[in-house]
Amino acid sequence: GGDGEVHHTHAAYNFTGGDTYEVAVATFGITGGLAPGENADANSPTIANMALLVNQWAGFGRGDVNNDGVLGNLADIIYLAQFVNGIGTGPIPFMHLGDVNCDAAVDGLDVDALIDYYFYCGACPCGEFVF
Repeated sequence: GGDGEVHHTHAAYNFTGGDTYEVAVATFGITGGLAPGENADANSPTIANMALLVNQWAGFGRGDVNNDGVLGNLADIIYLAQFVNGIGTGPIPFMHLGDVNCDAAVDGLDVDALIDYYFYCGACPCGEFVF
């Protein structure tokens, strides 16, 4: 590649009969819109924000439902509980970030999972993308 393009593949898996392996690829680019004097490199705030958004789209950051950059804290529990009970707009910027247990639904079980994670050192929010 050139002009800052890069592609990395990091995967290893020993297959046995009947196994499956899932892979997702997200490609993004910015062809303009950088701030004056901003370079299109890894230190660019525009590139960093775009990379964060792509990671969230891919399902990483589940549990940070209010998009404050802190995963699974008390504010996220309250925010998600309000949404589940009909008092709120839902996870930001993508609804699936509220699907903390990866059961393809945003519901009270996700609130329970965040409570377990925050107060009782329970399982971390999952990080896979579920359609």
